[in-house]
Formats: sequence, C-alpha cells, structure tokens
Amino acid sequence: SVQAWCGTCPPKLGLYGPPPAMNDMGTSAANLIAEQTRTGSDRPAAGGAPLYTHNADADQRLHGIFQEIGGRVADRLPTPPAAVLLTGSFARGEGSILRDKDRLQVLSDMEFIVVSSRGTDINRAQQFLDEEAHNTGKYLARQGIECEVEFNSVHRDYLNRVHPAIFSYELMAHARTVWGDARILTAARRFPISAIPRWDAWRLLNNRLLEQLQWAEISARWEVRDLRAAFYHVLKCYLDMATVILIFAGHYRSRYGERAAALETWARAATREDAPFAEDLAERVAACTTFKLRPDFGVRPLGVDLSAEPERLSGEVRRAIAELIRMFHLVWRWAGNAFIGTTGRPVNDDLALQNAVMRTQPRREKLRGWAKLALMPEVRRRPDFFSRMGRLLLKGSPRYLIYTVASNLCFRLPEVLNGMTPELTDQEELLPVTFVHEPVADSAWWRLRDDVLSGWRLFLRNHWA
Repeated sequence: SVQAWCGTCPPKLGLYGPPPAMNDMGTSAANLIAEQTRTGSDRPAAGGAPLYTHNADADQRLHGIFQEIGGRVADRLPTPPAAVLLTGSFARGEGSILRDKDRLQVLSDMEFIVVSSRGTDINRAQQFLDEEAHNTGKYLARQGIECEVEFNSVHRDYLNRVHPAIFSYELMAHARTVWGDARILTAARRFPISAIPRWDAWRLLNNRLLEQLQWAEISARWEVRDLRAAFYHVLKCYLDMATVILIFAGHYRSRYGERAAALETWARAATREDAPFAEDLAERVAACTTFKLRPDFGVRPLGVDLSAEPERLSGEVRRAIAELIRMFHLVWRWAGNAFIGTTGRPVNDDLALQNAVMRTQPRREKLRGWAKLALMPEVRRRPDFFSRMGRLLLKGSPRYLIYTVASNLCFRLPEVLNGMTPELTDQEELLPVTFVHEPVADSAWWRLRDDVLSGWRLFLRNHWA
C-alpha cells in the first residue's frame, strides 16, 4: 500500500496556506517557464552582452565582472591557462541575485572551470585556485557583491574525454569562455541526455540531502545572510529533486524553467499509488523556479519572508527545512526503488532499500573508492581506519556508506530542529572513517553528524571515493 511504502504520507504539508508562493507570484512561474522554453537561456541581453540572469541591470555589471575574474585568475596562475570557463547557473542565464540596499547578494555561486595548459600540475594548480577563490570573494565584497566563488582546474584533455553525467552535460551545453581560447569547447566530447547514468542522479539526490545536515544548528543568533543561504539550499534541494525524478523518468532538461514544466507534465500523469508526492512537489518546484530566476524580497517563496528579522526568519527557515525533509524522504524512497528497478514491487523499508542500493555497486567500484581513501594520509592515519576498511570493503564504497548514515540522520532532522535528540543505533559501524571521539552534547546523532560532514568535505565533495 502507499501508506506502507511511504511510512507516513502526509497530505499537503501546509507550505502556503493560502499559498503565498503562488498567490504572491500569480502565474509568474508559468510565464517564466514559457519564456525560457521559447527563447532559451542564451539569448542576448540589451546591448549585446550575454544573459547571466533575468535582471538586465545586473547583467550589464556581471558581464564586466566575469571578464575581470577570468583575467585576474589567468594572470595570477604560475602557468597561464588555456581558458577560463563560466559554468553553473550564470552560464545558463539563471543566476540568482538579491539587491539588498546598495549591495548585491548572489545566491548561486560563481563557478568557473580553469582549463590548464599541457604539463600543468593539476593538484598544485587546484591548491592555488582554492586560495584564489577565497581572495576573489573578498575582492567582490569590496565591490559590493556578496558571493561565493569556486574554481576547478582540469587538463585540456578533460574536455575531450568527459564522461556522461549531469554536470558534464550542462558544462558542454552551456559553459561560456570568459578568458582565453574562445573555441576550446568546439572539439569537446558531446553525448545525448539518455547517456547520463542513473547512479549520477542518485549521487546528486544524496549530496543534496547530506548538505542539509549543515543547518542542524540554525538559530536566531545567525546573521540574516547565513539564514538566507540556508534557505537557498532548501530551494536548490527542491529543484534537484525535480532533476533526479526527470532523469529516472527520461524527461530531463538542462534549464530550470524547462525542468519545472516537464515535472508538472510528469506529475499530472503520475498515479497517486506510484508517486503520492507528485502534484505537491511540482507546485513547490514551480514556486522555487520562479524565485530562482527572479529573486525578490517582495515574495514569500515556500512561505518564507526573507526580509524578516533573524528571530522570525530562523523559525521560518527551520520550518521550511523540516517540511523539505519530509518531502525528500518520499522522493528518496521513490528514486531508490527506481534506481534498483523495483518500482512495481517497491522496497518499503529504508534499511533494506539502502542495502539493495549498495548491492548494485560493482565490486571494482567499491575497491576503487576504498583505494582512494587509503591514499589520503589524513584518513589512513586514523587509528581504526584499516580495521573498518577490512570489515566494510565489500559492503559498499565509502561514498555509499556515508550516504547510508547521512540519510538516516537527515530523516530525523525535523526532530532535531524541534529541540529533540533522536536515538540512533548501529550507525557508527557503517562509517568508513571516524573523526570525532569526544561526546558532543551526549548525543550520538550530533557526533555522527560531525563525522559525516567531515568525511563529506574531505573525500566526497570533490572526489570519487
């Protein structure tokens, strides 16, 4: 039954009531989706500058900034790169910017790929770029722009041998050269959407879920800027839930507006038994898409007033996170069953589903993940690492083991946000490596959460362990 599969299948979770996300925005979500589908995200802005956002004034300013960032990083690298590429939301024309008095708050990161010349030491280049990203963020802050900047270094050959994945598809479809060889992408490897593997969608879903653990300590003591950042992660979670569903359903689109429209079509066709969350999720994704494309303090996406004072805003963001997790749990179970091919007879138990997912991993993939961990000095020097590796080596890769623990933690996050301390058993033995041994508030949940976040930042976020 649906109730047995979903555990608890609540009705509408009361995000809007009456729906501020739809009432305040009218039909703007549908209009934006139709506009983006009709024109594409690469249409030029006024004056011939590329379109980075749906804000013409911001576009004019950003055009010069992106060119300057590309030139700055190229000039500062010991070996000049072949090109600097803008990727992510801004490359697709979907960057999110809020104007707060005389400052611009960039909600989506500025993401760049630095294509190194042949012979460049990629690891050394990445260390330099990590520092340069920090310095660029400070430089932008002095210009009145609050933004996180990310540089990733790749060899030129990377573009010719890129593997099918969501990121690489969007890179090939939308990346823009802001410095260097403007034709560098013309010879890059191309592949159809259908080549994107399902495991990549499963990884994306679990990465977004894991990131929510960062907000367990959210409180009124946080600054408004940090509370808004937490809410933006909620918004991104909804958008990426749509991405994952559309990958599994065979209807993926690379632009947010097109995804929202495709999800709405999918939701209308989905049965209540197969996907009881479908219509509710499509409604929220439409509201999140509208805000993502045209952020505005005057609207209340998901019922959250981003102009509120910290005490009120923190409460609204905590509520939004709790409601997100309840929806995420339903989508996670649906996606897990789609991943292992049991949608006709779904696995109803979380633990059984997690184990079934890990059994889909080829042995070679598990061994490769553990080998990469063993090569990291900060990991292999942990006192119990090799004993853990011997016990867990064939159960799952470090990534999938971390996902297992993280999902169990996240599904209890609403309780934590309400001040409770969930009881968890037998979770620590699944961790590929532990970092925290001191009691944290006498709670296994918090200790496990810190271990998961430490592992994620060290060997999952930008690695294939």
